[in-house]
Amino acid sequence: MRRTDQSTNIGLAVAQYDAIDGLLAGYEARNGERVLLLAAHNDKGHVNARMLYLDAETGNILPAMTFALVGKDKEAQVVILAGGVDVLDALRVLREDSSARISSRKTLSRFMNSDIGQAALEAIPVLYAELEPIDRNDAELARLKAPFGAIRMAMELTAGTYVGLPEANEIFGAQRHSVMQTACPDHLCQLRTAQFTIHANGLFDVLTDMDTALSCLAAKRDNEPLGLRYSNDCFGCCGPGCWGCTGIYNDECSGHDQCVCEAGHLACIFGSPSGCGTNCGAIGGDNQAGYCNSLISAIIGFLRDLFGFGGGGDGVYVPPPWPDAPCFTIAGCNDCMGSPYCVPQFPEFPH
Repeated sequence: MRRTDQSTNIGLAVAQYDAIDGLLAGYEARNGERVLLLAAHNDKGHVNARMLYLDAETGNILPAMTFALVGKDKEAQVVILAGGVDVLDALRVLREDSSARISSRKTLSRFMNSDIGQAALEAIPVLYAELEPIDRNDAELARLKAPFGAIRMAMELTAGTYVGLPEANEIFGAQRHSVMQTACPDHLCQLRTAQFTIHANGLFDVLTDMDTALSCLAAKRDNEPLGLRYSNDCFGCCGPGCWGCTGIYNDECSGHDQCVCEAGHLACIFGSPSGCGTNCGAIGGDNQAGYCNSLISAIIGFLRDLFGFGGGGDGVYVPPPWPDAPCFTIAGCNDCMGSPYCVPQFPEFPH
């Protein structure tokens, strides 16, 4: 058992963390709520992950975040739920003026403002920071925690609420907190480690290469030409540079890296500038993406490849990459929710 602070129950307690057996960790937040984080690889290298909590009123174990099936039989869709919202579908409609976007935003905002939601959001950066010394050079291991980081990003962008980590000084201690702050030059972000950044506006980010983003911002501020090279040789990897690289490379992350290199982080969150795609090359070569993608696109592609399915949300049934039969109600999942291989199925969306 690895506990971040032996003097109190508050914080992260890790019972298991290895590529074969998976991740099993508990987190007690500063508001007293507790969440359980589970993740495991399947035989194809994809990840199944969920965050659970105990409902004090019913005594049921419920998912705060989970990979799931919604619907019945061939009409079921593979989804990634956070607070009862399909975050992939929510990201897809984020720029639309639709009832679906408004409903997702309201539902997620309610969850994020709840005690459990606040505990879940607090747990994720702590999970990253505490496990970084173990997995910093092991992309396969680091992928076990990656779904939680990507889901938090999706939640914040969908809800339009960037929560940061308000009590970071108390959580990490003054010395570690100062190191994370110092890694953000000129106050261009709040906190930064090798594997995540909390931007100045509070957005938690596990995909943007901040060395590249910061150089673009500094160049714009000083009216200097933008740099023409990505900051490291991990161009196209889903993760903030080489130390944060998850080993997943796809078109969406390549396009986002290209966009950040050319236009900076802020210009690439919800879209990409016109004409973007050919003015920045990867370090050590000229292998440019040839196009630019938004951070939203990168999150969708990252989650799709982490969980190993076609994306869902389009009415097409995509069999999940897991051999175990699902449970078919929230209460019926109680017996297996402690297993990362349990795939909950809901007849309709929980919210």
